[in-house]
Amino acid sequence: SAGWLKIVSPSRKALMLDALAVAFHDPFVYDLVTLSVRSYWVLCTAAALVALLPPRTGLNWFRNAVIVSACRGKLADGYPKDALGPLSDIFVPQKWFAHFYAIGCVSNAAMIALAAQEGVDGATIALLGAFQVHVVRRLIETVWMLRYPEGASMHVLAYVFGMSYYVAVPATYLVACAQGIDEENEENEENEETEENGAWLRWPAILGMAIFATGSLIQWHAHYLLAHLNSAGGASAHSRGGPTAPRRKTSYVIPRGGLFELVSCPHYFGEAVIYLGLGVACVGREHATRTVAWYPFVWVVANLALAARLSHDWYLANFNTYSRLGRKAFIPFLY
Repeated sequence: SAGWLKIVSPSRKALMLDALAVAFHDPFVYDLVTLSVRSYWVLCTAAALVALLPPRTGLNWFRNAVIVSACRGKLADGYPKDALGPLSDIFVPQKWFAHFYAIGCVSNAAMIALAAQEGVDGATIALLGAFQVHVVRRLIETVWMLRYPEGASMHVLAYVFGMSYYVAVPATYLVACAQGIDEENEENEENEETEENGAWLRWPAILGMAIFATGSLIQWHAHYLLAHLNSAGGASAHSRGGPTAPRRKTSYVIPRGGLFELVSCPHYFGEAVIYLGLGVACVGREHATRTVAWYPFVWVVANLALAARLSHDWYLANFNTYSRLGRKAFIPFLY
């Protein structure tokens, strides 16, 4: 895991790990970090839930602001105008998604290095290792597999949030596991070393990793199909991207194959399954759930439900035959 931190000088790496170690052990700092993590996810999830609600007098300005920040790619044409005042028209290239995963690789590797340094249980290393696999895969897909259309963009607020998100997630999982370790140490002071070393064998961790692998496969396959879309001979719709994007028409077609036959956004569904697996893997001994670990999953479901609904509505508005396909937006057969 330390290899991922080679881009950081040895002295700075040591200082960073020392600072994280203080947060890991000092009760006051740990409580402050935990409160910050909880507040971050509660606020983000609340924003997504408000945007999912039907338009309401008094909340429309906030709802529209959240929708604007969620706009990317083909959705960038239909964003609510002036919802964010002078920030409404600031978009950046959608291919900058790669920056999120690069940040995620480095920040998560720091958490893995800290966990290894502190001698935490194997389940924690496995959990953070799984997230490392996820962000590395997404970085590879974004840079070398997915082909973003010319002019595809995302709102600058989505970009800023994405950068913070991939620092917050590994910090959240480390906080959750530290919480679980503290609880377990109080109850199981005897045979601690034996139990900690064998923790990765407990059934929630195995089940969680199986769910994680299933979600990863679903998402990879959806991205593979998107990367190999061919507009020749098929119905197409056009978008010009965001207001600051180059003024080129971008052609979109209806994705086919795999779970695209059931939902408009199977890659979002796969992402939700990934975080479900990570949450299950955090269930502590004696089935005592490490609740903090579920915060990213709840936010992912709320946020991607919004993004999937916006995408689904776009397909319905731009392809006359789309409703005949009987697809849901996000979760097969449900939503």
